[in-house]
Amino acid sequence: MAKAFGVTGWVKNMRDGSVTMELQGEAEVVERLIAEIKKGDAWIRVNNFEAADLPVVEGEDKFAIRY
Repeated sequence: MAKAFGVTGWVKNMRDGSVTMELQGEAEVVERLIAEIKKGDAWIRVNNFEAADLPVVEGEDKFAIRY
């Protein structure tokens, strides 16, 4: 979904079942992506969502899945 929205950053499934991600892009686009994530679907169920502003990562040009 992040790639479709043109957002950069990363996502990682954590051992406790939670998901951690960093998203970078235009504020409106990031907010729309977050809204879609919160909706969930057949694969995504959101029970709790926390967000924080972080410094911009200069030169970041892709979205990655971290393992």
